[in-house]
Amino acid sequence: MNSRFGAAVNEFRTTYNRIRDFRTFPDRFPFVQVRLPGGTNINLGTENSSHANELDQDLVEVPDDFTMVRGSHTYTFGTHNEFFTFRNLFIQNNFGNYQFASIDQFAAGVAQSYQHSFSLTPDPRQAAAFSVYQFGLYVGDQWRVRPNFTLTYGVRWDKPVFPDKPTANRASVTLYGFATDIVPSPSQWSPRVGFNWDLGAQTRQQLRGGIGYFSGRNPFVYLSNQYGNTGIEFRRLSLNFNANNSVAFSADPDAQPKSVGNAGTNEIDMIDPDYQFPAIVRGNLAYDRNLPLGIVGNVELLFSDTAKDVTYRNVNLVQTTTRLDGRPVFGRVTTSVQRRHPAPEDRRGQDLDGDHAARAAIPGRVVRARRVLLRPVQLGHRHPEQHGAIDLAERLYAGQHPQPAARGLRLRLAAPRRPERLV
Repeated sequence: MNSRFGAAVNEFRTTYNRIRDFRTFPDRFPFVQVRLPGGTNINLGTENSSHANELDQDLVEVPDDFTMVRGSHTYTFGTHNEFFTFRNLFIQNNFGNYQFASIDQFAAGVAQSYQHSFSLTPDPRQAAAFSVYQFGLYVGDQWRVRPNFTLTYGVRWDKPVFPDKPTANRASVTLYGFATDIVPSPSQWSPRVGFNWDLGAQTRQQLRGGIGYFSGRNPFVYLSNQYGNTGIEFRRLSLNFNANNSVAFSADPDAQPKSVGNAGTNEIDMIDPDYQFPAIVRGNLAYDRNLPLGIVGNVELLFSDTAKDVTYRNVNLVQTTTRLDGRPVFGRVTTSVQRRHPAPEDRRGQDLDGDHAARAAIPGRVVRARRVLLRPVQLGHRHPEQHGAIDLAERLYAGQHPQPAARGLRLRLAAPRRPERLV
């Protein structure tokens, strides 16, 4: 809906998106792997990550922009609000996952490895269901300083709100110092500025550039793990491959063994209460010039530096010793080790040692305690995907969020055939 008030214009919009993602398969059957001589194997049945995998998303967007002209200034005041409802069903190995040492063992129905995850609630297809309210405000000014020089500047404020709480697990607080029912709600300020300078002369040419602090779209798929993996709703059975193991195979996905020796575990995914948006500082400086045959050539320098990133830590691990070459060696957390190693702050660039095993305060930090009763999982560090260059002067208020990128400089040369208008 567009409204005009003299020299001011207001644009109000609202949209609704309904997304249903799910995996289909012809038959419900456990995932089976049979080892063959020579290091090869045969895989049978339903792929183990597809046993129970669905994602429902309902999104309502409510943006509003108010623009007014005052002399050489064009002011923009706006808000962009998103209201999400998620249902994330993911139960890996829900039909069972078996490994057999040979075809003969498969024929006998005796497996040497077994994995199975199942719900402990009355709902066998227990899903993580929660809502998120994402609020955003921004203000900016396009200032025509001179007929050939325009300065664009402004600031955004973004904040998510989680009205639903995950299930509380007191054991998580005791062992790791993190509560599963506390979800972070960070706010982020993002200033930015850009310019466009028409150099004039007979050959049309311009100099443009800008710099800003950009916050990435909040990775709600990460945060959903805290709702689905509190250590209360599911049981994970995981028996590593061993030629001496003997697990009876069941072809019925609804009648899988619920107890196999000491293979029972629970998974806990936790998020640092000080979690912040992934964010980067990004800038560019470019020169554009009309060339013969209607070609516009440009030379552009791009700068990008990661300010906040997402970091994973396996809080099951503590450093137990150091090798002769200085590399740390980690072992699984036990109750006694956890008491000896409390949970002070972690700092970027430091090795994960015993004192940093259970807590970290890196902005953008996600903490995951996986299979806390049995074995650790591999440590990982994720750099969000790098996006292409942004013309800060043109996209200041568009609400576009480039994801964090690796630090560095990039020089780009281009010569498009299609003529472009130079301001």
